[in-house]
Amino acid sequence: MRKSPIVALGLTAALGFGGVAIAQEDTSPGHTLQVTVSPAKAGKKKKPKNVKVGLDIQNNKASGTTAKQIVVKFPKTIKMNPKNFKTCSEATLDPSTGEGPDACPKGSKLGSGTAGAVVNPGSATPAPLNFKNTFFVGGKKQLNIYLEQTNGDVRKLLIGKIGKAGGKYGQQLTIDIPEDLQQPAPQVYSALTDIKTSLKGTAGKGKKKHGFFESRGCTGGLYDFQTQISYAPNPNPPAADKSEANDSVDCKK
Repeated sequence: MRKSPIVALGLTAALGFGGVAIAQEDTSPGHTLQVTVSPAKAGKKKKPKNVKVGLDIQNNKASGTTAKQIVVKFPKTIKMNPKNFKTCSEATLDPSTGEGPDACPKGSKLGSGTAGAVVNPGSATPAPLNFKNTFFVGGKKQLNIYLEQTNGDVRKLLIGKIGKAGGKYGQQLTIDIPEDLQQPAPQVYSALTDIKTSLKGTAGKGKKKHGFFESRGCTGGLYDFQTQISYAPNPNPPAADKSEANDSVDCKK
């Protein structure tokens, strides 16, 4: 498996005082990506195989950047196929008026994971926040993501749009971060630290049974993934408004 380094990070600088070198913490915007796909043996175009996809995104904590959008690009040989899946609506998951995740139909849930953030990054009193994220099929081109704070009362619904990625990639999942998560209060900002999740689902019966993530081949022995994070001013523009990270996962024909 080939891993990429943090994208857009510069070289670590050092300052010498009395012969002692002190490494400066790199605060450039950037993140890393680690993906898992199981099983490793791929399916075929006419006989797709249901696979589980795990994502681990680590933002450069020292950058204190506020994420406004996350894009996950999938290889052309892994397709998201929401056909015949039961769905959990935005209305059901609305934290203000909905019944919540427990009311979602069985089979609409794809999996869950964790997310981390820091409120008031770079201040003398940064406050860490931990969340559980749960992914549901929301429609033919949509995932609904329910975010709930661990040991807290923050609840938010995020929308993931499924579309074409272009280039060497097939589909992409685009997740916009709500403004009230970017800036919980006037002049109070949050900084993304990490996102981890593991997703898999099955729909249909008999010959029509299929997975949400379908492996349809293995090109060059690898599945190639990419993530992009776009950053918002908090309150000033960051050194870079976007970062990219890549990871390639071994696969077998």
